[in-house]
Amino acid sequence: MLLAVLTFCVLNIEISSVFIETGRNFSLETYGNLAHQLAYSLSWLIYSIGLLVVGIKWKTSKVRWAALILMVGTAFKIFFMDLWRLGQLYRVASFIGLAAVLILVSFLYQRFMTGKDEEVEQEG
Repeated sequence: MLLAVLTFCVLNIEISSVFIETGRNFSLETYGNLAHQLAYSLSWLIYSIGLLVVGIKWKTSKVRWAALILMVGTAFKIFFMDLWRLGQLYRVASFIGLAAVLILVSFLYQRFMTGKDEEVEQEG
């Protein structure tokens, strides 16, 4: 779990280093830069999907829960911070993209995890 947290921190530092302006000190602050905020959101979403896949493959519930919590937090960030700064057409496309990602995650979770809980109960 520590490796997952350190990877998440390095991911955020790398994103911030891409958007750093000359003359400013290093900071994770976005300073209202929409591209910077969207880069965080997109990377968090991709990272949480990767964590979910790892949690499913390794059958580790803590990793799956961490992935789901990060995904919900990212969805709230996208919905309440990022989308309201976009234009109408981009906002609609973002809603469709977010819906597609959440449907994909729901499919992955149901496909690989639904039968596993029933098998454990029958064995016990």
